[in-house]
Amino acid sequence: MATTNEQVIESLNRLLAVCARSEHGFRIAAETVTDIELKSMFKQSAYQRGRLASELRMEIRQLGGEPEILAEFDGPRSRTVRIAVY
Repeated sequence: MATTNEQVIESLNRLLAVCARSEHGFRIAAETVTDIELKSMFKQSAYQRGRLASELRMEIRQLGGEPEILAEFDGPRSRTVRIAVY
């Protein structure tokens, strides 16, 4: 069975959501820790996830799709965080 363009876009949007969640998590971790080395590592990881998310958004658009808002998860103190990933 051949993979359709829509299936590829859907998969890329799921990956985009994972990147957005992990970027957010690393940013929160960087804000929370006091150790300088850990803070730097978490900031770098957040930056990398942001770059990956940007590349995924470009690829989705090149395939004729629209990046979706899929990154919804429980954030700190149990409030829901919704991240727009466009």
